[in-house]
Parts: sequence; C-alpha cells; structure tokens
Amino acid sequence: MSQNESAGGSNARNDGGKAVTEQYESDSDNTTVEYRVKDQSVPIPETHKNRIGNRYKGPKEDIPLDRLAGQGAIEILDDGSHTDVNLTGPAEPVVHDDGSIQVIIPNQAKRVNLGVWRHSCGTVNENPPQNGEVSPPNECEGCDKQGSWEHEGELSPAQVQAAVRAGDMWYPPGDHAKEGYSDLWDDVRAFIRDHWDAKEPEIYNGLTAYALSTWLRPNLTFVPHLMLMGKTTGGKTRLLNTLARVSYRAVVAASATPASMFRMIDAYDVSYFVSEYHGLGPDEQRELDNVVRAGQKEGEIVTRAEQSHTGFEPKVFDPFSHIAIATQYTPEDDIVNRCIQVRSSPENRDMPATLDDTRAKEIRNRLLYARFRLLNSNEWEEAEHRAYGYLEANNITGRTREKLLSLITVAILWDELDSFEPFINAVCEHDQEAVANSEDARFVQVLRDLALEEIEETTILTDGDPFAAVAVPYTDIVDQYEDVCGVEKSASWVGHIRDRLDFEKERKRDGTVIQDPELGSKLQQLCEEHNLKWESSDSAEADPQPSNPGGSVDTRRLKTRIKDKLKEERYGPGATASPDEVAELVGAGEENTRTALDDLATETRLLEKTDSGYRVLRGGL
Repeated sequence: MSQNESAGGSNARNDGGKAVTEQYESDSDNTTVEYRVKDQSVPIPETHKNRIGNRYKGPKEDIPLDRLAGQGAIEILDDGSHTDVNLTGPAEPVVHDDGSIQVIIPNQAKRVNLGVWRHSCGTVNENPPQNGEVSPPNECEGCDKQGSWEHEGELSPAQVQAAVRAGDMWYPPGDHAKEGYSDLWDDVRAFIRDHWDAKEPEIYNGLTAYALSTWLRPNLTFVPHLMLMGKTTGGKTRLLNTLARVSYRAVVAASATPASMFRMIDAYDVSYFVSEYHGLGPDEQRELDNVVRAGQKEGEIVTRAEQSHTGFEPKVFDPFSHIAIATQYTPEDDIVNRCIQVRSSPENRDMPATLDDTRAKEIRNRLLYARFRLLNSNEWEEAEHRAYGYLEANNITGRTREKLLSLITVAILWDELDSFEPFINAVCEHDQEAVANSEDARFVQVLRDLALEEIEETTILTDGDPFAAVAVPYTDIVDQYEDVCGVEKSASWVGHIRDRLDFEKERKRDGTVIQDPELGSKLQQLCEEHNLKWESSDSAEADPQPSNPGGSVDTRRLKTRIKDKLKEERYGPGATASPDEVAELVGAGEENTRTALDDLATETRLLEKTDSGYRVLRGGL
C-alpha cells in the first residue's frame, strides 16, 4: 500500500460537487418490482421474496401488476425504473491511481482535494501533503497573514490525518461507484473464494457477510469478531490479507503494541486483523483480549494509563471495531465465545500467488457507495428489523445472536438469506459445542442445578426471591463438576470462577458457600449468555449435549493422564514421544491415544505434531 505523497498542485483532481441524491437505474434492470400487499387473498408467486411485513419483491413478469394495483390489492413501492437514494455518512478519503488524494463528503454533496485550506479571510490556499504530513500554509496568499485555517470541506484534524495516512495504513477505495451494487455479494464472495480455499462451502458466505458488515459499522450495535484457527502454513494470514482487500479500513498486523492498537482503532476506525496472535507476548495478548471483550458492543470503553510530561494520565479509548485474530492455539473461553471460528488448512486447489489488487479496488469502490447508501437508511432499518425477527423465530439468543445479527441483516439486504442459512446453522452448532466445552458454562450449569435442587427440596420461609436464601457449598460444586465433566477441580478453582462471574460468597463453619441475594437473576442472565436452558439438567429438554463436545469424558481424562505422565517421565522441551510410546505409558489404545495427542497439539501450547511423533514445546509441560 503506497501512495504519492505530493498529492494536489498541478496534478490535483477536482471533480466538483456530486449530488447527495442520485437518480440511478434500478439494480434489477427494470425487471423487478417491490410492492406491499393490501389484500391478503392475493396469491404471491414463489419467485417473489418476502422482505418485511407485507412487502414482497420479485420479477414483474410473474404477477399482473397493473390489474392488482388498479384493484387496490397491492401498492407498488418500486417498479424498478428509478429510486432516490440518499447518500450519507462520515467523510471518506479515496486515493486515485495517480496517487492524488480526495475526500468525499456525501453530506455536503462534494469532494475536496487533500491539502486545500481556507483562511479566515476567505482565501483558498493549497499546501499538498509532504512526506506523509499535511498542514496549513504558514501565510495566506491573499492577505499575507497567518491567522486561522480550516481545511476545505470543514474536515476535522482527525479526518485530515486519516486521509493522508489512508494509502499506507489500509487499502482505500479510489472513488465510489454505484454500478453493480446488487452484485456486491456475489463479487465479494468470488474474490474471497478465488484467493483462499475453505473446506466448508458455507464459510464463503459467512466471510462475505463479515466483509460487507465492516463497511456499515456505524449502523451496528454489535460487531462479529473472527478467530482463524490452524497450524503453520494453514492459510490464516492469506485469508486475513484477502479479507483486508474487501473490508473497511482493514489493517493486518503481525504484532500489536497496546499503544498502536488502541490509537489506530480509536482514531482511525480501522478494522483490526492480527495474523500471529499466538506469537504475541503476554501483555500484548492481554490488551488485545480486552479489545475483543469490549469492542463487540457499541458504547463500551477501555481505559489505560499513558505516560505524559506530567506523569501517567488516564486515557479512554473506544474499541468498537471488527477484530479478526489468527492463532495456532485456543485462547481463553471468554475470547473464543465472542468470535466466529473459522478452521483453516493448506489449500486443496491452485491459488494465485498474489492477490488481485486491481480487482479488489474496483470492488472497494462499489463498497464505498454501499456504505454511503446504507448508513442511517430505511433500507438498513427494515433489514435489521427482519433479522431480529428471524433470530427470535429460530430461538437464537445470547452471544450467538450478537454475532449473527449484522451478518443476517447484510444477507437480507442482498436477498441472500436462504443461501446464508447453512452458515447460520454452522455457527449455532459450533456455539452449542463450545458451550459444552466451556468451563464457565459448565460451572453455571452445575450451580444452576444445585440451586434449583435446593429450592425444590427445601422449604424456604420467605415471601421474596427463593434464590436469595440458597447457599451452595464449594464442595458440592467440586463434586458435581467432576460428575458432569470428568475433571477434578479444587475449592480454590471454584473461588476463582465465582469471582470472575461476580457471585457473592459467605464463610460458614463447615466451609465457604455461594450465597448471593441476586443469585437467581445472575444465573438466568448467564444461562442466556451461554445458551443454557433455565431448568435443571434432569429435564429431558435441558442443555442438549452435542454428540462429541470436544471429546467424551473418557477422552478428556485421557488427555489429562497423558499430560501427567509426560511430566512424571520428565519429558522436557524438545523431547519427542511417539503415539505407541505414550499409549504404553498411559495404558490406553494407540488409536485413542493418537486422537488425544492430536487434540493436545491443536488446542494447547503443550505439544507440536512432527513427522517422528509429538514434540514437547518450551514451557509446555
């Protein structure tokens, strides 16, 4: 990503103002119609899709429009001839092929060259960017005074800085282009598929919706994050670089210092992609985890202490952004369940050696038009309303709902909901499996069951909330957790999880208990977040388990035995053990042992699979 730093001057482009409201030929080439049904007896052709409420859209030839409209049975909303589209949104820089930079300001119906300044006397002066920096002239050519300056178009200093850095920090559009708006879904999907190989075909639609949603972030209440899982040479970085070509202000970073990460997201509204999460230091991982946690919901903030000339000062950052991380190892549960996971692997078909940047820029030009068209639009509001209805009708709740809302809205906008459903189903199934494997979720399940059991078996003399009188001993949680998960835990572990989930405790004569006046409401909220039903596991309908939630109880126990035995036998960093050798150590079959070793190599930082066996990583055991 490079640009000519001396934009403007004799080479500067000035195309003048463009109208905010543009007349354009219908995307359907005059062959489709959108209408509202007023008479419910009207037969709807199978080729017509329901958009929202009583609104339908489809080919004109399949319905007698004039007759039904004349009878008052339908109201024609769009006959495909033309539509008024209000272009709106924040100013956006574009970098032309000659390196010159302009800023399109849809709300002002114009575009301006970067480096054009208006003095307080009214004179317009040019001072193009030099060496990556932009600033007003020292003196006005009209009045020979310094005075105060404002960039043409009333651009803020932050908007000016974003424009001058656009070509170096992300892949900017070269203009905005309305032609081919209706083909954007297909073209973005084709670009991703042509440059990255997925095992499951539905992943392409998911990545398409993700890329499109980045351009519409100001419309969103929740953003989906991506987690790309896979070993070395699995195509993770290739996918991030491919997505970056068709995403809004996407930055791909191999490393991430906390200061640069927070400033880039907060100041430049970038979509932030990290290609080597597993290679970050503990501090960098912790800061990125904070962004993933807080950056999913609009309005949440992150505070940091930053050094100034007077000492350390508190600084508030807005981390709301699309985050994608590529990693060889599984992060913490609360990071995993905020992300849509994509498994990458070496490609199974020929791929071009390089990415087609010319093709990508043409797509970005149309994506910028889509951004201006859909921000704060009725089109978006109607599609989002329908997406909420779809989620409710399909009982998709909690974090899964938050991850899918914007993606389903985008699919509805491009009439792709039917083709998008396999991806929706895959995300829902994966989240259910993640729930079955999550420590927090299992803890909530155990505490819920014990609390409901105590309420059922005990007469609690209170007219208030029965959960307020419940006291669940740590020892009962430890015993029940082992029964459910087949994993031994300690009372200190219970205390750690209890503190993280914000339950109150009481110290009794015979041990510590969880006793919280808000136990019931907190448990209900956590059950919703972790996709758990609000009823005991003894119920036939409660918490259906996937067929193999991250391995059976026996598999989990085997993995624990393998780790313990390797430690006991003093396998140090760099030591390699073969599957049959480990099977003999733990007294298990070689096939089951190999499966458990593969899981450990994929899910943890303990082992690495090699041609000769499984090598212990430094610090792993």
